[in-house]
Formats: sequence, structure tokens, C-alpha cells
Amino acid sequence: MRRFRTFRLDPTNHCLWHGEQRVPLSPKAFDVLRYLVEHPGRLVTQDEVLEALWPETYVNPELVKKYILGIRKALGDNPDKPEFIETIPKRGYQFVAPVSEDTPDGHAELSPEGAKRMVGRDAAIAVLDRSLANALRGQRQIVFITGEAGIGKTTLVDALLQRSGRTQNLRIARGQCVEGFGGKEAYFPVLEAIGQLTRGGDASLIVEVLAKQAPTWLMQFPALVKSEQRETLQRELQGVTRDRMLREICEAMESLTSQAPLILILEDLHWVDPSTLDLISAIARRRQAAKLMIVATYRPAEVVLSGSPLKGLKRDLLVHNLCTDVPLERLEESEIAEFVTSEFPGLPSGLSHLIFRHSGGNALFMVAILQDLQKRGLIAQDENRWTLTKPVEEIAITVPETLQGMLEGQFEQLGASERLVLECASIAGEHFSLWALTHMLDMTAETIEAVCEGLSERAQFIRSASKLANSAETGGYEFRHSLYRQIIYGAISELRRSRLHRTMAEGLLELGADDKPALASQLALHFERGGEFKLAATYLQKAAGNAGRRFAYDEAVGLARHGLELLKILPDSQERADQELRLQLTLGVPLIARQGYAAPDVGNAYFRARKLCQQLGDTPEASEALWGLWTFHTLRAEFGAARELAQDLLDLGERLAQPGILMRGHWATEITFTHIGEFGLALQHFDKALSLYNPTRHLDDGFVYALNPGVAMPCFASWAQWFLGRPDQALRQIEDALAVARNLSEPIGLAHSLFFAAIVHQLRQEARKSQEYADATIAISSQHGLTMYKAMATVVRGWALIRQGGEQELIQEMLDALTILQSQETKLVRPHFLALLVECLEKARQVEEGLLILDEALAMVNGNGEGYYEAELYRLKGELLLGSGPGVSKIARDGSGANAVAFENAHHCFDQAIKIAQRQKAKSLELRAVVNLARLYKQDAKNKEARQLVTDVYNEFAEGFDTADLQQAKLLLDELQVSRAGFGM
Repeated sequence: MRRFRTFRLDPTNHCLWHGEQRVPLSPKAFDVLRYLVEHPGRLVTQDEVLEALWPETYVNPELVKKYILGIRKALGDNPDKPEFIETIPKRGYQFVAPVSEDTPDGHAELSPEGAKRMVGRDAAIAVLDRSLANALRGQRQIVFITGEAGIGKTTLVDALLQRSGRTQNLRIARGQCVEGFGGKEAYFPVLEAIGQLTRGGDASLIVEVLAKQAPTWLMQFPALVKSEQRETLQRELQGVTRDRMLREICEAMESLTSQAPLILILEDLHWVDPSTLDLISAIARRRQAAKLMIVATYRPAEVVLSGSPLKGLKRDLLVHNLCTDVPLERLEESEIAEFVTSEFPGLPSGLSHLIFRHSGGNALFMVAILQDLQKRGLIAQDENRWTLTKPVEEIAITVPETLQGMLEGQFEQLGASERLVLECASIAGEHFSLWALTHMLDMTAETIEAVCEGLSERAQFIRSASKLANSAETGGYEFRHSLYRQIIYGAISELRRSRLHRTMAEGLLELGADDKPALASQLALHFERGGEFKLAATYLQKAAGNAGRRFAYDEAVGLARHGLELLKILPDSQERADQELRLQLTLGVPLIARQGYAAPDVGNAYFRARKLCQQLGDTPEASEALWGLWTFHTLRAEFGAARELAQDLLDLGERLAQPGILMRGHWATEITFTHIGEFGLALQHFDKALSLYNPTRHLDDGFVYALNPGVAMPCFASWAQWFLGRPDQALRQIEDALAVARNLSEPIGLAHSLFFAAIVHQLRQEARKSQEYADATIAISSQHGLTMYKAMATVVRGWALIRQGGEQELIQEMLDALTILQSQETKLVRPHFLALLVECLEKARQVEEGLLILDEALAMVNGNGEGYYEAELYRLKGELLLGSGPGVSKIARDGSGANAVAFENAHHCFDQAIKIAQRQKAKSLELRAVVNLARLYKQDAKNKEARQLVTDVYNEFAEGFDTADLQQAKLLLDELQVSRAGFGM
């Protein structure tokens, strides 16, 4: 029974009462009124009424207007000054009269979080009103409403929506995070909110905006995509990235709010997934105007206990004035007295003190105590006044410190069918549909709906709700408070609970959930709690893969690891081994993203995967395990193991006759040869790998192998080209890699190619360009938590800035970055990085420190064989022995003493550098070394020998004459020519 002013709406008997008089209404007019009364304080569009009351039936829209006229006549409502129904021009209608609920015996029923009457929240409402006013002016608003369970967060949100109801064209969307794995689906509450928008009165407009500006989000709602559009969109969205998803939805929201303001409600953020937090952060930091207000609720205590990053995000947004915090405190005794007086006029003041003492000021507890007193007959109504049937001092509040006892008591008072329905509902989740219950109950859908409607109308435990648009459950109910569900769920026996979870999962599978990635985590949860650990692990693996494809790496790691834990429960078998293999491989790439290729956890995952492959025999998955192990050993500079694994990949590709595996074998061999200084062989394998590479077939390789071959292969080829004396080809090669990486927009691929570009420009001695690419690498790595690439780029950035005259304090940043790499067991490229550090130390005149570091670097090369930069290490050592900067000798050879020793030692280092470069056919490094040696010859007046030495190497170059190395060589040749002419030689 619902009451508004002097009217009562009786949905059970399908009639409207005015006092004791029945108001005549036609059945459909009554249905329209009921729908408006059940959705008070918000816009109800004409299309919404038609969809709700005449589903799948064409009805002339003018019919709604006819019924509204009849209802107004029955209520005596003036459309010019409405007291009940207000018309929003060209939009719909709004029921503006306050609505309350009556219990079957006529007593007013209180809502769980403080009823329609709120007390103690004036300041909070004022803050929300100001935020909404700012949003309507185009100043985007992020508001966090925080407080413990039952404090009144949802009631405050409802009050905001009711107060905003008169704003024309206002859109409202609501999403809720849920506990369990379903709550960790990336963007879960945002998708639910968007799903509501797509079912509203202007759904076609919403879909049109999504199709144009956020196709990656539209594809999350398959039912909204026409079959002829789906294939085109799928092609366009190949290689979609997390960055793109964030950018698209931000732009789509800005577009939508340019047409109409939007309030986006995100409830229970303490269960939020990291991707939704990233979206909130992105929206808050954008500068474009947007009539957008995001209102998020959460419980601070649960955020602290869970270690959620939500706390840090809000703190950062508050520091930068990008959000508003509305913390809700417990009610004061005076506020509880105000509530009791307004709801139960006539009760003695002492009762308020008693309720305050037992409720602790929690609004939910307060209302629960009052409900219990009513049901126990201690509060009674006498005409228009309320009285106590016992003196206050004789009333014993039997409520325990928590609500458990009270809620269990209320639950036991229900009928058997009602208890049964609620038990199954607690299995289905915080939100549930009639469909979910029919799979667990031996009742007809009509019977279940009647039970749910009865409970909802009496405001007992549940209420009507809507569900995520792209899930199996498109409509139904929700628990009025999570505590209700927890109490009921905990009371079910473990054996029966497991059976119900299994039944729920089987029902999802019957509905086709197996083909819906977004439901994988829900299936995993139900199967796990149903004791079906094998199936739970299967769907945890699918959910982890789904998270990885959304670049939600933390979720992916957590889901995959949980799946591996469940497998430990199962007996050893080939099937379990196969499941574990898939989970280990799914775990690998997110671990690489978070910890780096050489991290022990990465090695453990791929070691175990390979062992399982050996147990299961040759399978396509074996290539993933071999590749993961190869990257692990390569980043640790363990080239013996790396070469063996690269050969294993080649052999596997031959045995299985799979070009993709063979391509990766050549790719791995290319990289290995590049690092050990076999540049010619590296390019041979690059060409073979490139001939097997298919951009379309290998489009998703980045999700399985961390890097797309179209990005990584040309990166290493560019290095090899430079060392072989082809600086221009090196530049073109790295630009090709960057183009592919930017097109794919995969975070790891972008960081990888940008870092390699920074190195290519460092090799070409182009410090400014090197710095630009290093900065870009650091930016993308910081955004996605790619600590390895960030540390590597920091070293290169330090070199580039110091080369341009930067402060020497940058040396400490370089040292810190090298320490980070060492902590990750990343030893690859370390001799190269140490060489860059030495150049900076030499510039700071810290020659002795530089020589010590060069000895460390050379020892590493001798120990692990990463010799691609060995010639440069010897050349730098020769320069430092001379105490010189690049190309300028400061020690004159005088034939005796320490200078002579340094001169001879430097000569030896340059000779070593030349021999190593010649052996590697590294013409670029050979040219640098012969320039240094020629300068020594020049000091000995051996100009002819010096000129011949440089000329022989210089003439082998066919490109790159605008690079610093070749320009310096040409300058020296010119100097030697002048000297030769001056001495008549």
C-alpha cells in the first residue's frame, strides 16, 4: 500500500482510495498511476511507460496522454500547478507528491536507511545541491559519499535524484559494484549504468553516440549492435586497448552531456574494480566542459581492509580540487529525536535516548529498532497519535550489537515460500532476476514473481531493481541492504548452499553464458561455491584472459592465481595439467606487465608451464611456454639458455608445421643474436621471421606473448642496422615499429617501441630526440605500471639531458633506475646502460668512478656474452684513460712516466675496440674507435697512417652522412688533409 497526501494506492486489490472512498479508475489508468507512484521524483518518459505496460505491443503514444488526463481528473490535479503529476514538455511525466508506504495493518513502514524523512543531512544535501548546480553549468563534478553500512548513503543519493527531478532533460544512470569475482569485472558498474541509458527514452540517441564515439563500449552490448554492423565493428576494434576504451567513454560522456546533463551514480565502490577507478580518475582530470556529475558511495572501513587503491585516488583528487568528499557521520541523539517525533508524534522523549543508546546513531539500526518495537506491540497508534504500551524504563531493547538477531527474527516471521525465495535470491547475488530463481526453485515464474512483489511492496528485504543490460539478468530485484543478504545467505546449510550455487551456474550455462566473456567471473564464483573447482578454474582462466584484454593486469593476476589455488584441491590428472597450463600462461603476460620479464614470478609461471607441456606432449601452447621462458632468460642475460630455447621454438615450429611458431623461433633467434653481437645473423633471422609474419593472423599476439611481432621484430632489426653501419635504415626500421605500435595502442608494445627509438637516437648521438622518446616511454610506463620500461627509459633520459647540459644530479636518477632493474633481476642491456652512465661521469670529471664501472661492464660481457656494446666499452675506457672528452685528447705523449702508460693503455683499448667491431662487422662502432686511434696517431705525427685508417672505414658507409659520427670522421679527415699539406707530406 502506497500513500500520497490523502490518497492510498492498493496494488493488491487494484484500487485507489481517497479516505474511505474508492476512486474509480480504468485498469490501464490504474497501471499508469501505479508506475508513476512507484518511480516518484524522477522523469518517466512516455516510451518507458509504453515499454513497461505494453511490452512487445504497438500502442499509439497518444493513449498515454489520455490516461494521464483521466488520472488528473480523478485526483483533482491542476496541470498548471500540479500537486501530483507534472508534465515535462517533450520528455514525459514526474510524480511530485511525497510517497510513503503502509504496512498491511495501516502503520507507516520505514525504509531501511532512514525512510523518506531524512534528518541530520542538511549540510550534505547543501553540498550535493551546489555540486549539481556546478555540473549544470558545465563544470564536471566528482562526489564521494562515504560512511559505514546503513548510515544513509543510498537514501542521500535518492534525495539528490528527487531534488533534481525538475531539471529538464536530465539523464540519470546508476551502477553498483558487487562483491565476489563479478565485482572485479573491468568497468562492471559503468557498464551497468550505460546499460540503463540504452534502455531509456532516448536509447537510440545513446546508441548512436556510442557507435560514433565509443564503439569499444557499444560492443559490450551485443544486443544493441545490428548483425550487419557487428562484423565491421569487430574488424575496426581489433587490437583495442585500455587507453582507447578510456578515451572513447570520456569523449562519449562529454558529447552526451552537451545535449543533456547526466548524473552517474556508482554505488558500493568499496568493491570496485581498478579499471573503473582509472575511468573516474580520467574523467576527473579532463579539462573539457561537461554537464556531468558522478556520485560514488563506499564504506571507508572496507576500503582500508581490502587495500583498495580507491583511498589513494580520492586523496589525490582532493589535493588537486578535483572531487568533493561528503562523509556521513552517525546521527546525534537530537537528530534521532527529530526523526522519532516526525514519524511517531506523541511518543515520550525518553524513547529517543533509548534508541540512540542501542543504535549508536546508525540510521539503519535506528529504523530496525523502531520496526521491532512496532511488531512487538510496544508502539501503538491511537487515532492520530502514537503511544507506548509500556513505560520507557520498562522497555527492553533486545537488539544485539549487530543486526543479525533482528534480521533472523524478521526472516523467520515470513512464510515458508517467502523464506525459500529469499534464500535462493541470496545465492544469486545482491541483485537477482526472476530467471535466476526459477532455476533453483520448484515453483512457477508467476508464483515467484508474486512472492517477490509482495515482499517488495511491504519493503521487506528486497525491492524492485534493474540489472546490467549485457548480462543474462535483464530485470528483477535487489536486496534493500547487503546485510539482509549476508544474514540469509549465512543461515543456509553448507550442503544446500553448494547445491544451489551449482544449479545457478548450470542455469547460466543453459542461457549461453559460456559464450559471454563478461559472465565468466560469475560462473567461476558459483562453481567454486558449489564445490565444482575444476569448472571454477576454467572460468577463472577465462575471466583472467578477459581482464588482460582490457589491460586490467591486477585483476588478471588475481583471477589466474585464484584459479591455480583451486586446482591444488583436485587430484592429479592430465585434464588438471591442461587446465594448469592454460592458467599459468594466462598469468604470464600480466605478471610481465607488472613485474618485468625477468621477475622470479614470471620465471616460475613459465618454468611450470614448460614442465606441463613436456608432460602433455607437443601442443600449440608449448610455444607460449617456450617464448615466456626465452624472454625470462634473455632479460636475465642468460644467453646460453636463451639460444637453446630459441632453437627449441624453431624445432617445435618445424614439427608442428605451424608458421606462427616458426616465426617466433626466428624472432627469438634474431633478438638473441642482436644481443651477443651477431648482427648479420640477426638480420637473416629477422627476414625469415618477417616472411612468416601475418599482421591479421598475429593481431592478438600481444595478449599472449606480451609483444606483437610487428612491433618487436623491427625494433631489434633497427639496432642491428645501426651497428652494421646503416644509420638511416635503422631510423626507418624503428619508425615502422612505432607506426605499428601506435596503431595497436597496446601499452607494452608502445613502451617497447618508444624505448627502442630512444636508444636508436642515442646511438646516432641525437640527444634531444632520444630524450623525447625516453620521456614518452616513461609516461606510458607510469600510466600502466610498466616499471621495467620506466627504469630503462630513465637511464637513457639521464644521458640525453646531461648530454644537453643538464644537471649532474641526473646521475643519481640513473643510478636509482639501475638499482630498480637489478632488483627485478633485469640484466639485459646493463653493459650498455653502464656505458651511458660512464659518459655522464666523464662529463662530471669523475674519471676514476667511470673506469671502475667500465670494468664492471666488461666483466658482465665476459660472463654472460652480451657483447653487442663491448667495442664501445673498450673505446670509452681508452677515452677515460686519456682523461679526455669525446675526440679531444688532453694527454700529450711525452715518452715517459704515467702519461706514456696511459697513452699505451688507451692505444690498446682502441685496438681492442676495433678488433671486436671488425669481428662483429659493427661498422658504426669501428668508425668511432678508429677516429679515437687516428687522433693518437696524429699526436705521433703519423698523419698518413691516421688518414688511411679513417678513410678505409669511412668509405664503407653509403648513408648516414648527416649523423654526428660520420660528420666527426669527415672533420678529422679534413684536419689530417690540411696537416698533410702543411708538412708537404
